[in-house]
Amino acid sequence: MGNLIPIKGHELLWRAFAAIRQQFPSLTCDIIGDGPERSRLEALAQQLEISGRVRFLGRQSRVEVGAAMARCTLFALPSRYEALGCVYLEAMAAEKAVIACTGQGIEEIIQHGRNGWLIEPDNLPAMIDATVQLLGNREIRRRVGEEARRTVLARFTLAHQADMLVRLYRGCMA
Repeated sequence: MGNLIPIKGHELLWRAFAAIRQQFPSLTCDIIGDGPERSRLEALAQQLEISGRVRFLGRQSRVEVGAAMARCTLFALPSRYEALGCVYLEAMAAEKAVIACTGQGIEEIIQHGRNGWLIEPDNLPAMIDATVQLLGNREIRRRVGEEARRTVLARFTLAHQADMLVRLYRGCMA
């Protein structure tokens, strides 16, 4: 979910998908969002022979995004740069196991193996390994997803954000 731009790491996701497609013959990948990389990513999907299993859904309404999040088995966004990435928190709130990259804002929230999965940016073997581990083990996905939701509910709800803003503004006025 999000803009189809180079820093989002979609190419890494495609290459991992292509590597595991035989191991998970019913696996599909839905991409919500649009952007300048779309035609290149569509061509890469063709080249990697996964285009029949990758769907580019374009921009979607909040309701459609929520429904897609509820349907998905796993959420992966191997972005090379993400300040925080609210979409990770949205996936975590939906009890999804999340694959994200180290060296970014989400690393302050995800504890590898506990409430999400962290890999190095552009690390194809790590992306393949993480995807296989999470897709291949329903119990790990369930446990990680439940802990991810607990993390969001404990620290990242709208009420938490509003409270932090109030404290910040009060501190500025003091």
